[in-house]
Amino acid sequence: MRIWSFVMVGLVSLGGDLGRSGCAQGYLAKDLGAPGVPGSASEVHGINRDGSAAGTWWPASSIKGSQYAFLYANGTNADLGALKSGGYDFAIAYAVNDSYQAVGQSTTGGFVYHAFLYSNGVMLDLDTTGGSWSSANAVNQQGQIVGEMTASNGSIHACVFTNGTVMDLGTLPLGDYSSAKGINDLGVIVGESAQYTNGVMNIYAFVYSNGVMSNLGTLGGNYSSARAINNAGQIAGEGNTASGETHAFFFSGGVMTDLGTFGGTNSTASAINNSGQVVGYALDPNEEAHAFLFDRGAMLDLNTLLSPAAGWTNVFLTLGYALNDYGQIGISVNWYTNSLAGPVTNYHAVLLTPAIALSVAAAQTDGPFGLRITGPNNQPFVLQGSTDLAHWIPLSTNILSSNILNWADATAPANAQRFYRALMLP
Repeated sequence: MRIWSFVMVGLVSLGGDLGRSGCAQGYLAKDLGAPGVPGSASEVHGINRDGSAAGTWWPASSIKGSQYAFLYANGTNADLGALKSGGYDFAIAYAVNDSYQAVGQSTTGGFVYHAFLYSNGVMLDLDTTGGSWSSANAVNQQGQIVGEMTASNGSIHACVFTNGTVMDLGTLPLGDYSSAKGINDLGVIVGESAQYTNGVMNIYAFVYSNGVMSNLGTLGGNYSSARAINNAGQIAGEGNTASGETHAFFFSGGVMTDLGTFGGTNSTASAINNSGQVVGYALDPNEEAHAFLFDRGAMLDLNTLLSPAAGWTNVFLTLGYALNDYGQIGISVNWYTNSLAGPVTNYHAVLLTPAIALSVAAAQTDGPFGLRITGPNNQPFVLQGSTDLAHWIPLSTNILSSNILNWADATAPANAQRFYRALMLP
């Protein structure tokens, strides 16, 4: 009887060590660039299911520190501008849905900042209150938009923008501040709100559902903030510990779990997908920020999983901002490229796409050798086999039509040993 076993993610063998576990999946980086001339910088804040991205960018020679919103879709990074241009301009897109609706905040002239919706080529001012401050922080697949606005009493309150109206969500009891940071496709909203307790004002993460705003608590300290929620009601954010450090948290089933750090003091979580994966950043013992992916109970340093693009050197991932259901991550990256004038420092929005991974659910004996192939939706790939890890032959060319493909090697019994790998195709 021949015993076959899973050796590692992305590379699988038959005739190996039984019971060996898999290693973390790698990522391929795609530079989303910036709409401006070479030397412009960009930063991503939201991505949708097909990897389109929204964020902000700075021209190479920014006038008075101006910055603008962008939308990357179908291979093109488009400048969304600002609600009103001239002098000091500011715009940032925080989120984009599958209908390519991007939401964010922009100046309307001077230092008045308003929430906006960008849809079908038009940037629309969502703020009908006449106040000087509002922001659209998230949008779901139904087009529901949440954020914050200047309330009638002059304080900042969480709100929902709907068809030209703005609804104030209020605050936690006795509070005078709130902000909505995320909304799922069921309309459940999360954010942060002030609440006075024993005469002391603290900030707490909240969930808002069926007209009720509820306090989610903290990690033992006096502060928390919920940044994102998935359709299962799982929430990601940050909160203070009893010692005063700020740590990323994962909230599920009524329990807030501390995700910890990479050995430093602080961490934060920015986004969560419907599989419960979380991205953010965490500090190491030198207090340097490392982008992380939290997946199935483990916090992984994305710097250790990245396959940099050709020509990139000194690549460092500091902040993980966005995440979709296919595991793609929106992140902003510093790296160097060489030019005739010497090394050039780049700061651009980058999309990390999971490399195709192979796995076997359990050890198999005799017969065809079964593999599970996972990766980005609609990604073409070629599956290859080898008997010595040096010479590879193609076994199958296919497309991941739903992120997962089960495949069996009927010729496996003819080999005393065979290794498998999958390579992405253009």
